[in-house]
Amino acid sequence: LMGPMSQALFPRMSYLISLHDIDSARRLFIRSLWATMVVAGSASLAIFILADWLVLIFGGSNFADAAPVLRWLAPMPLLVGLSNLFGVQIILPRKRLRAFNTILIVAAISGLLLIFPMTQWLKTAGAAITLLTVEAGVTISMAIYIKTRKLLDAGTKSE
Repeated sequence: LMGPMSQALFPRMSYLISLHDIDSARRLFIRSLWATMVVAGSASLAIFILADWLVLIFGGSNFADAAPVLRWLAPMPLLVGLSNLFGVQIILPRKRLRAFNTILIVAAISGLLLIFPMTQWLKTAGAAITLLTVEAGVTISMAIYIKTRKLLDAGTKSE
């Protein structure tokens, strides 16, 4: 559901930023932020609340132990939606490719370093926690980058 929204938003956001119409880009970003929080946040909440039922329906009673793992993964739609909004809709159109790539490379390395000990310690829940931690790190890093570099402030130049 978030994919089509992102694909529709990218050309418009890129166009506004290329015109240096940061005020319009900021307004579109805020509307998109609210839409992402409502749509992806609702999906995350529904997955968390309905985890037992979803596992039972799609996996059967033999997979009941998967419900806690699914609950760990429930925030992912919201986090991925936000990181897409921050990275693809703001950082990339502002031509901050190095920062975007650095955030993703650090996340990949962090995930590789965490996955083995976490799965040894917590099994499948450890894998879910690692994924959640890495994606939260990406989302937070992108939000901080946008805020500290003032990418949604008028007069901020692209690299």
